[in-house]
Amino acid sequence: MIYHSTITLKSCPIRVIEKPGDGPAIFFIHGNSMSSQIWAEQLKDGIFDNFRLIAIDLPGHGKSAKSDKPHRDYNLPGYGKLLLKVLDNLKLDDYIIVGFSLGGNIALEVLAKLKVCRGIFLSGTVLFESAKHIPSALMPHPAVSYIFKADTTREQAAEAVELFFNLGTTTDRKLYIDNFTNTDPNCRSFLAKSIEEGKLSNNIEKIQKATIPIAYTTGAKDQYLDLAYLNSHSSFFWEGIKFLENSGHVPQTENPSQFNEYLLKFIQFCYAESVS
Repeated sequence: MIYHSTITLKSCPIRVIEKPGDGPAIFFIHGNSMSSQIWAEQLKDGIFDNFRLIAIDLPGHGKSAKSDKPHRDYNLPGYGKLLLKVLDNLKLDDYIIVGFSLGGNIALEVLAKLKVCRGIFLSGTVLFESAKHIPSALMPHPAVSYIFKADTTREQAAEAVELFFNLGTTTDRKLYIDNFTNTDPNCRSFLAKSIEEGKLSNNIEKIQKATIPIAYTTGAKDQYLDLAYLNSHSSFFWEGIKFLENSGHVPQTENPSQFNEYLLKFIQFCYAESVS
């Protein structure tokens, strides 16, 4: 059974999706212009039945409210502060964070403040030392820019989403396009503005200094990230970078069986194989 609830914060109400379990908490954070819906294949997989699965909609995304202060909330420091407030509200004894793309960046932004986090599982997260390095981490496709623009058409959203997939179904694509077009457009433009202003941390340095294990995976056919650039940072991660077969930027959707098996392996490592 999956339950839906809302955490009311001063900034804005946040939608929470939870599948109860007796084991440790696994906390999922989606990417830019997406929602908790991208974790459908993880929430329903029986291999996670022993865990407490929690996913949120970031402000301006999914069923969470739009922020009335986008300049404060729609950037990595803002999202990071909100993440800490949600985690505090949930009062978890410990947890593992699974962050997709922007979701991973948010977790890394506040890594030092995640006091009871046992590990971070990144998927498709952009790695950078500073804002000037971000273009090197992404493929130079014109549609990549739509991820950072407010005034996009549905056709442009479809072009951006197409970069996420290697195979995928029409239904998969529609879900991501719908998520994109339903997102508060300010989320994209204010995120872009904050990056231009340098409102982000050196996440590569944070990963290197981390005291908890950090895993990284993406699809072997990812068209969004520059895989050569990404692979040059492989040594920073638990078991290096895991490239999943037959999938692009969204392996949690395109190849959920491999994604989930690798996530379970990481969870077991983080908890010294005391859970299964």
